[in-house]
Amino acid sequence: MVNCWSRYCSELTRREKGSSRYRIFFKQTRFVNLSLPASESEREHVIRVASHLTPPVAIDRLPDDLANQPFIRAKSVLSDCGDYFDAVAWNHELRWWFSAQGLVMGDVRKRPTVREQFDRFAGKLMMEAARDHGRLAAGEYQRIAKALDDANFNLKDNLEAQAQTRLAAWNANDGHMPIRKFVQAVEAKGGAQFVKRAVQKRLSRALSTYRQLEHLNSGVG
Repeated sequence: MVNCWSRYCSELTRREKGSSRYRIFFKQTRFVNLSLPASESEREHVIRVASHLTPPVAIDRLPDDLANQPFIRAKSVLSDCGDYFDAVAWNHELRWWFSAQGLVMGDVRKRPTVREQFDRFAGKLMMEAARDHGRLAAGEYQRIAKALDDANFNLKDNLEAQAQTRLAAWNANDGHMPIRKFVQAVEAKGGAQFVKRAVQKRLSRALSTYRQLEHLNSGVG
């Protein structure tokens, strides 16, 4: 079954025999429109959101750290419940999964994936550029591409699967100039413009992910 969330751990779900609970969660209506009161902790908010669904999501284990700091302001959740769990897990460097008893959040000491690191870095750059300039000009893409290269993000590893395949085929052709850097990609012309479009699409997706997490983190109140 498709995993839509970067901090969700399917391996631990299988290991703790929570696959049936995940299937129910995945197929049910997960949209939540809920006000979360001030003076409650993140742990209490997670329990409120989980119990708001129909059927409610049973809670198995949540880390004590989520109960440490009560919120000063009220928050609103207007999103997919899975997105909310993912944002909480991301903020606290946790993973979330299902056991046979219900939802689990925990610290499994797993480094952020390549995709997560890219979404954080590129998404922030895209949001700053969009805020300052509105629709991004070619020069902004070049600036972001240079920052990605300087931070040693691998071009091929951070494209979607279909674009990775096309880029590998392009680079394997002796008649083509290999494209291995983001700056090369955003400046590509002629038959190589597919990689330029692929990078712009991937950056747009990173921006969407970053904005979604920023929205969930800030709440309304």
